[in-house]
Amino acid sequence: MRKLAIATVVAAVCFGGCGSESQTEVVERAKPGSDSDERGCIGSAGYLWCERTKQCERPWELAEKKGFEKSQEQFDSYCVSVDDAALTQSLKAIRGKSEAVGFALGIIENGNVTYARGFGVKSQDHAGPVDANSNFHWASVSKPVVATAIMQLAERGVLDLDAKLVEVLADYKITDPRHRDISIRQILLHISGFPDVEDYGWDKPEYDETALRRWVLEDSPRDLLFDPGSAREYSNVGFEVLGLVIERISGLSFTDYVRENIFEPLQMEQSTFYYPDTLPVRRTTGHAGAAGSKYITPYYPYNRRHEPSSTLNTSINEIARYALALLNGGVLDGARILSQEALCDMWAPMWKINEDPLQAATMGWVYQEREGIVLLRHFGSDDGFRSALILMPETKSAILFASNDEEVPQREIILAALAALTSAGTNRSACDFKSQPRWIESSLR
Repeated sequence: MRKLAIATVVAAVCFGGCGSESQTEVVERAKPGSDSDERGCIGSAGYLWCERTKQCERPWELAEKKGFEKSQEQFDSYCVSVDDAALTQSLKAIRGKSEAVGFALGIIENGNVTYARGFGVKSQDHAGPVDANSNFHWASVSKPVVATAIMQLAERGVLDLDAKLVEVLADYKITDPRHRDISIRQILLHISGFPDVEDYGWDKPEYDETALRRWVLEDSPRDLLFDPGSAREYSNVGFEVLGLVIERISGLSFTDYVRENIFEPLQMEQSTFYYPDTLPVRRTTGHAGAAGSKYITPYYPYNRRHEPSSTLNTSINEIARYALALLNGGVLDGARILSQEALCDMWAPMWKINEDPLQAATMGWVYQEREGIVLLRHFGSDDGFRSALILMPETKSAILFASNDEEVPQREIILAALAALTSAGTNRSACDFKSQPRWIESSLR
């Protein structure tokens, strides 16, 4: 990776912003331009090259403008950039070896998108290239968006996370007395006892606005796997129930609520849970099969009854805006979708996963520590598609990945992206993860 060197001792000493008199004296004694480096940056005037802005910058001025700490470390961290050429070459090699049909990758560093590229084609039937605006089916990466919507309702005071489901959905059919014990928070954590979906009906999709309500209230499986709050089992059914909770409280369809309260404020204009609303020119087609025998999957994974758990359609460029808002404490370009307090509540580790001391469930996400770095992540997997959303709040960084090939070497691509990250420095997250209790299962039973 490219690393920044300190151009001159003067620049390092003056990082915090030298007084005008001392700077004037230095400039007056120096012959103009006599200490310019290879980029034309005049060290005696306090300038260093910033790869991110592609120009000479006074570090303390850039720190004030961009809002990072006035230190050489933070200037270096802000100004280093993903080595586009090296990473792109690596990803092209991975695609060539695997024969993956298509994928797109985005990287956020220090609160800025530093990489967003597509590879391959949208469909093997035609040569339309994948780019950072191509829309993919993101499968279970839908769930963090649902969790964000639930947290919005909670912070507005119209939904209690510890309220019982049957209090919110009075017409929910109780077929097991334990249904009365399920709380909204337990559903978000996958500890409600709800089973999973067995057949998504991608081959017979429903499109009408009442499809989700019919599924949740009439057709969804409801035989609990365990007493609510006693264990954890991933459940798409649970998040479809949450979708109906959002509809019932807001008075809007699930799709309309998310569009009006998350996508539109963040200017995610081509993002939707309702597949017919996607632009045909941006769509990708799902594929399966090993290298040399790829084929288009028979059905696109869409059914309105399963929108909340599974049918987010978006691009790298647009999901980057969602990630940036969360990394920035719930706000982007003046549009706030969540308070810092609600965001930190959503991300609080609450239920240990697989007895792993460094991995826990949060509301709609998975918390993990990797080499001392906190990750909030979710992966997606459906017929013909794979996806990943990995946030590193402490360095305001993220990895965004989507593919229209279910055999794509996802792990290898994500590891290549992580290796390309140059983010470093002090914790700049809105949330204090290190002081979180480990963990609080007992209070959720």
